[in-house]
Amino acid sequence: MISRKRFAAYSRLLYWSFGNAMREYFSVRTRAAMNILAVAMDVAIWGTLAGLIGPSIAPMLAEYGTSNPVTFMLSGIIISRFVDMAQLIQPYFFRTSYKTYHHRPFNIWLVCFIESIDEAYFWRLLNLFIYISLAALLFGVFLKFDSCAFWLIVILGALYRLGLNLFTAGWIVLTKGEKDPITWFYTATNRLLTGELFPVAALPALLQWVAKIHPQTYVNLLARKATLQGQTLRQILPQIGTLLVLATAFLLLGCVTLRVCIKRAKREGTMKW
Repeated sequence: MISRKRFAAYSRLLYWSFGNAMREYFSVRTRAAMNILAVAMDVAIWGTLAGLIGPSIAPMLAEYGTSNPVTFMLSGIIISRFVDMAQLIQPYFFRTSYKTYHHRPFNIWLVCFIESIDEAYFWRLLNLFIYISLAALLFGVFLKFDSCAFWLIVILGALYRLGLNLFTAGWIVLTKGEKDPITWFYTATNRLLTGELFPVAALPALLQWVAKIHPQTYVNLLARKATLQGQTLRQILPQIGTLLVLATAFLLLGCVTLRVCIKRAKREGTMKW
C-alpha cells in the first residue's frame, strides 16, 4: 500500500506535469491552429487516397469487417493512434530522469508513467480526438468504442509496444545509442505491412510472412472486427491467442533486457548518480 504522504507526492508530480502541459497548450494559439490544420490535412489525404485505390483492394476487405476502403484506411490509422496513446512508458526516461529518482523514495515505474503525461502527450490526445471527429464528419467513418473487445485489443497492443520501449530503454542505457535494431524493424514495418493502410492479402508472399510475426497485424484485424463489425469479446476471444502470446513475449523481452542492461551499466560505471 502507498502511504498518504507518498500518495500526496505522486499527486503533486502528476498535477505539475499535466498542469504544465495545459498551460503550454493554451498559451500557444498559433501552434494549436497549425496542429488542427495538420490533422485535417492528414485525414483528407488518406481518405482521398483510399478513395482512389479503393477498387483494387475492396475485394480483400471483408475479413476486416468493411468493404469500404476509406473506412478501412482511416480506421487503421485511428486504431494505431489508440495503441500509441495507451503505452505510457517512454524509453528515454531511463537515460535522463532515472538517475534523478533512483535513490529517492519513489516507485520508479510510477514516476516514469507520471512523467509521460507531459505536453507532448496532451497534444497526441487532442490530435486523436480531432482525427476521430474529422473522419466521421468528412468521410462518415464511425467506430464503436463502447466495445470491451476493442479495449482489450488496444491493451494487448500497448503491452507489445511497452515491451519494445523497454527493450529500447535497455539498449540506450547500455550502448548510449538512439535506436535498437528490433524496435527499428518493427516500427519501420508497422504502417505498411500490418494491415493498417493496406490489407495483408495485397502484399507479396514474403511480406505476408513478415506480417504474421508482427503483433500490430492482429491488433488491426481484431480491433476492426470489434469496432466495425461489432463483434463481442466472446466472438473475438478464440482468435486472440496469437496476439496474447506475442504481446507477452515482447513484454518479457523488454523487461529482461532493461534489467540486464541497467545492471551491466552499473557494474561498468557508465551510469552515474
